Amino acid sequence: MMPKSLRILGAGKIGIQEGKKPQPNDHQILIKVVACGQNPLDVGVVGITANISEFADFYTGNTIGCDFAGIVESTGSLTTRFQPGDRVAGFVPGNLQDQGAFAEFLVTEEAFSARIPDDVSFEQAATIGVAASTAAISLYSHLNLPRRRKDPNPFKEFILVNGGSSAMGTMVIQIAKMSGAKVIALASSKNFGLVQSYGADKVFDYHDPNAVTLIKNYTDNALELVVNCVPTTETCRLICDCISPKGGKCVNLVQVDTSGAEFRKDVKFSLFMAFQVFNEAFVLGPELYAPSQELRELLADFWQEMDEDLLPKKLLKFHQLKIIQGGLEGVVESHRQMRDQRISGWKFVARISDTPGVTLLH
Repeated sequence: MMPKSLRILGAGKIGIQEGKKPQPNDHQILIKVVACGQNPLDVGVVGITANISEFADFYTGNTIGCDFAGIVESTGSLTTRFQPGDRVAGFVPGNLQDQGAFAEFLVTEEAFSARIPDDVSFEQAATIGVAASTAAISLYSHLNLPRRRKDPNPFKEFILVNGGSSAMGTMVIQIAKMSGAKVIALASSKNFGLVQSYGADKVFDYHDPNAVTLIKNYTDNALELVVNCVPTTETCRLICDCISPKGGKCVNLVQVDTSGAEFRKDVKFSLFMAFQVFNEAFVLGPELYAPSQELRELLADFWQEMDEDLLPKKLLKFHQLKIIQGGLEGVVESHRQMRDQRISGWKFVARISDTPGVTLLH
């Protein structure tokens, strides 16, 4: 029986297909996937295929999923960090190409993977790939926070994380705290305890009509840096209201048109995709993204830090998770749940071995 993977089958459709086991080139490692985490991007790309016919043709056949955890089965001749049998986690540009995380096997570059400590489960490790990568690029490249291992001078400015209870938000909070930032967050009141447990110094309720005033008072009107994990026109307006009269920077994790007159011109909104670290240009929706050597070097260094320091020394907490019932077959339902309601405080993870017809690991 050939390996199974979950692929885009047409406009708004995903399903399991069988195919040949991928083979690594000289610079890649072959992973037998044990667990994979679901991200909003997975749902978003499938949604694009449902709404825009030309993208349905463009993405059809691609394997979905970005976050993986598994076991190295073989390595390319020019790889150096991992050996067959190593437990590793990382991320791939799933949804946009053939190699995605929701599969029995995948090949990937070793630069964007890290070993999983023995006392960490595959399911836990499958929550970190895209979140950690996006957080690192947001903070170190776009907002210029100092690197924990490279700059001995702590960063003492405020940073606001909107969507603090999301998998992305909890990772941004932790990495920003490592740089010394004073981290505040916006979240629903039911998730205040969760967000604070990841290191936020103060959490504000985004439903509170006085949230802007409270944030200005808490920061002495000195907030200049924001990571917006839930970018909408409304949240971008709120962020403009919170930022200091001196202006500031906000990283939006998806595209929002902020060119209108209601948005402050002294607030610089930026956007990137973590997949720009891979060596090929890609299309996401209407945008063409070029590869970035600068981001590639930054993120490769960060994943080496993950491998050598952050994970083995337990300096990062994993996001809460919920197991998708039925493995790959259950992802259709988890997609629907993510599409139809906002998920906060936990992340969907699938075990490949829960898929009917998939051989268990020995």
